[in-house]
Amino acid sequence: AGRGDLVRPLRAAGFNVFTADVDPALDVDLYGDATDPATWAHMPPCEWVVSNLPFNVAIRILPHAVQHASRGVAVILRLSFLEPVEARREWLARHPLTGMVVLPRYSFTGDGKTDSCTTAWMLFERRRRPSVFVPMPDADKMPGAVRGRRRAPRGVARASLPLFAEVPR
Repeated sequence: AGRGDLVRPLRAAGFNVFTADVDPALDVDLYGDATDPATWAHMPPCEWVVSNLPFNVAIRILPHAVQHASRGVAVILRLSFLEPVEARREWLARHPLTGMVVLPRYSFTGDGKTDSCTTAWMLFERRRRPSVFVPMPDADKMPGAVRGRRRAPRGVARASLPLFAEVPR
């Protein structure tokens, strides 16, 4: 849940959101390590898991998230996550993307520095077939330009563990 940059807009839109993080200093519903299956046992059922996963442990969290969510998972990850390296090859083959929105390269720190690879919202849905992926058009016209790069807009921030959102009924 991090600082709540993903939580606030979801709650404002009327979604029921459950938050979790590994950092006990944050105001969240559950503290725990999302790489640990025992943590997921304490999370309520949900339709979607929505998060900005830490890249270095994303492949250890995603299998739990996909299993836990009844509809799917939406995560912000580096595009390089799709490289079929040994650690991800089998999982990606069994769980192909069902959608993706490629984002401009943002400065998540606000200092104008960006990661070595751009990011994308990646969707892993239970009941959909893989889709064709198209980069976002007019990326240069996105708000928040920082020296020719993009600054992360509100609602896009690093979060260390997933947060959960259910579609309002």
